[in-house]
Amino acid sequence: MGRTFLKVANENRTAEIEAGEPQRFTDDELAKLTTMLDEDEAWLKEKIAAQKILNKRDDAVLKTVDMDARGVKVQKLVSVLNKKKFPKKVAAKTTSTVPTPTPSASAEDASSTDKVEEEVPLTKHEKDEL
Repeated sequence: MGRTFLKVANENRTAEIEAGEPQRFTDDELAKLTTMLDEDEAWLKEKIAAQKILNKRDDAVLKTVDMDARGVKVQKLVSVLNKKKFPKKVAAKTTSTVPTPTPSASAEDASSTDKVEEEVPLTKHEKDEL
């Protein structure tokens, strides 16, 4: 279970890097899982070798309780990583070009605002003053 998860996570991470997307798992998280799996594998090989040396009547060196405890630790870490949410994709920033006003356009704008100011209706009081 742990090795399969690690393999898929590394494949997905490579694809995320190539696509320029944020990665779901950090280097530390994947390194922690890799270290845990490597240590458990080395421990298991050592215990299997010691078990093979023993006679059938000797007490077992490799116990299921120890194997289960190590397996639960790996399962917990994989579960935590598996529940980790995907990071939000960063929206691609589009650069929009803002047209620069030309001198004639700005002159037209200025004259049009003058016209708007001239077209404001006079109030009754203002009419009486004229």
